[in-house]
This record gives sequence, C-alpha cells and structure tokens, in this order.
Amino acid sequence: MLSLALAQIRNRENIRENFLNHIQFVKEAASYGCNFILFPELSLSGYMQEEVKEKMQLIKKEDMSIFKRLAEENKISISIGLPLEKEDEIFICQKIFCKDGSIKCYCKRFLHPGEEKYYKSSDDSDWTITENSIRIANAICYDIENESHIDSAIKKSGLDIYAASICYSKEGISKGIKTLSKTAEEKQVNVAMANYVGKCWKMDCGGSSGIWDSQGNIVIAADGKTECMVLAEFDTSGWKNFKIQRRQR
Repeated sequence: MLSLALAQIRNRENIRENFLNHIQFVKEAASYGCNFILFPELSLSGYMQEEVKEKMQLIKKEDMSIFKRLAEENKISISIGLPLEKEDEIFICQKIFCKDGSIKCYCKRFLHPGEEKYYKSSDDSDWTITENSIRIANAICYDIENESHIDSAIKKSGLDIYAASICYSKEGISKGIKTLSKTAEEKQVNVAMANYVGKCWKMDCGGSSGIWDSQGNIVIAADGKTECMVLAEFDTSGWKNFKIQRRQR
C-alpha cells in the first residue's frame, strides 16, 4: 500500500524560507505515516524564468542532504521541484530522495512556450519509480498537456499513478483539472496532482491539489487558497482514508 501526501504550498519568495517549509511538510507527512510526498513544480525555488541562475546560486547554499536523511530515517520518499544544472544547461527537475537512500531526477520533457529561453527539455531522465509495489510516473506541468508523455510511461513500465507537479494559475487550473480527469479516464490510470496557492512568479496560483481515480472521477481535492496536504492511501483496490490536513502550527 502507498500512503501519499500532496503538498499544496505557498511560495515564500525566499529560498531559505521555502527550504524550511519543505522540511516541515516532510516531517508532518511522516508523522501521518506517509511514505511518499509530492511537491509542486520548482517548489524549492518557486516557479521562475528570468531569475533562475540567481536562485540556483542560493539553492546551492542549502544543505540538500537533509532530505536524504529525512527520507531514510522516516521511510518516506520525497519528490521536490527545483532547477538542475547539467553540463551548463538548466532543467526543470523533480528530485526524488528515495527512502532507500537513492536519489533520482526527472527533468521536464515538454516545456511551456517561453520556457525554452531559460531551460532545456530532456527525453532521457528517470521518470518512473516504484513505492511499496506501486508504480509511479512523474510529470511536470506542461507534460500533462502532451498525451505522448503518459503513453511513454505506460509503455515503459506500466503505471498505477501519474503524479503531476504543476504551477497553474487561478485562471488556468480549471483547464488543468479537465486535462487530468480526461487523462485518468482515457488511460485508465490514477492521477495525483500538487499545485501552489498564493502568489508565485507573475500569477496567483489556483491550488486544487487532488486525486482522480482510473475512471476520471475526483476522489479528493483541496481548495484554491489554503496551504495544506492532501492525504490518501492507495492499493490495488483503489483509494481510501483520504482527507485534507491543514498545516500544523
């Protein structure tokens, strides 16, 4: 069984504060017995374009090894969004600190128009993981608009959950929800999505982090304004014990 947490976060517009907020989210998810937590696109830095190189320098000052330690100690795999530099090129990445101590990186395959000025896409990163025998494929934002993305994941290793880390505005989230529901129904796969609330980059984000079953039905969704976690358990019989958990203070 997979015990899942979707982190619906508010960008602090400060790397250090975002870093500490991620640690707190992970600790809270672990306290609820979760073994996988998914953060939104570029969650550690906040979504950005022009200022990516500046933010990357600030991220380098943080001790990312704490997430590896938290993953191993609490038996929880942690999927964090951040920019990644490889061979002088920058990618939008989900870095996954696995509970067994390994680290995987999935780099965004399909860039939103305009992102190509600052980021590169990747076709060869490691985008599928298995947690407690549940097969999960990562997707980052605009990936979900391209049917070939999920088709490739299904063909590669089969699929139980399509896990989307996004940054969608209040105006755009309804379209994203329709896309994910349609994907779940047509591909007969469960879908989980983590989004921001509040201000991020040049937009007000629409939240609504949630889960869809393999018939395209909404299982549970957060609202569009509250920082929270969506918690649920999943096995071959489906979803259960799902709830919205407000932040501990």
